[in-house]
Amino acid sequence: MATVRVFGIAWNRAVFPDNSHNAREIDRYIAGLPDSTRIPMQTLYVELIARKRRLFPDDSRIIADSRLKRSGGVVSLEVTHSDASHIGHLSFPPPAPP
Repeated sequence: MATVRVFGIAWNRAVFPDNSHNAREIDRYIAGLPDSTRIPMQTLYVELIARKRRLFPDDSRIIADSRLKRSGGVVSLEVTHSDASHIGHLSFPPPAPP
């Protein structure tokens, strides 16, 4: 699920305009992750943001929650989303220590 979270965070970051409060809050959260988590994901994170903006430029939904589900031996990802216009200012707790 950690990989799914990275994809979700990158998608959400791509939805918010650069220098907006929510973009800065997401960037602050990523910057506060432990080096062992942050460093390996940084390149992927930047690539995912660029990919979302290139392939889905008009999609303003943010990922509110996601979970893996299994049905009939098939694993899929269930995503709950919301339009970014319905979201106020985001606030993240500090990342948990390693």
